[in-house]
Amino acid sequence: MAELKIGTCSWKYDSWRGSVYSNSNRLNYLEEYSNKFETVEVDQWFWSLFDKIVLPDKQVVAEYKAAIPEDFNFTIKAPNSLTLTHYYNKKKSEPLKRNPHFLSLDLYEQFLEQIGLIIPRTASIIFQFEYLNKDKMSSVKEFQNYISSFIAELPAGSPRISIETRNPNYLSADYFNMLNRLNISHVFLDDNDT
Repeated sequence: MAELKIGTCSWKYDSWRGSVYSNSNRLNYLEEYSNKFETVEVDQWFWSLFDKIVLPDKQVVAEYKAAIPEDFNFTIKAPNSLTLTHYYNKKKSEPLKRNPHFLSLDLYEQFLEQIGLIIPRTASIIFQFEYLNKDKMSSVKEFQNYISSFIAELPAGSPRISIETRNPNYLSADYFNMLNRLNISHVFLDDNDT
């Protein structure tokens, strides 16, 4: 049976001073967090697709590595520049514009290069997909084909991948069989929509 680690979806909560954190003026949130918990999700690099793609800053990654003990693990959300099938529309009436970076192996490898220092401390990379309606993805089979093709191209030794899909219609025996076959984890949400 796999080891269970307890953590939260972030660590940057000023309201936790006095309970999780000290009241120090020179507080390192991640360092103090990692003294009480064993894992955390890093979602700050998810919002990456705006006017241009933004990838993690290596200096910030180095600071994170320096703040944690050897037995601490991250779960990191991949940039949405990899998981959005289409660009965000400012108006719903605008036509959809395809995202050319959707599941781009080149972009994913650039992302991994930027977070390289903490990859040994990374339990999984989460690919969070929005609710994919028929305008964005014709079927669950098409989605599974994209995922299978992407995984097949990953270099050996790549971090484990987890998938978070916001379309509950995708959660079928066929979907979970695909995840099992590809050694991918599913991220369950505690949310009324999924």
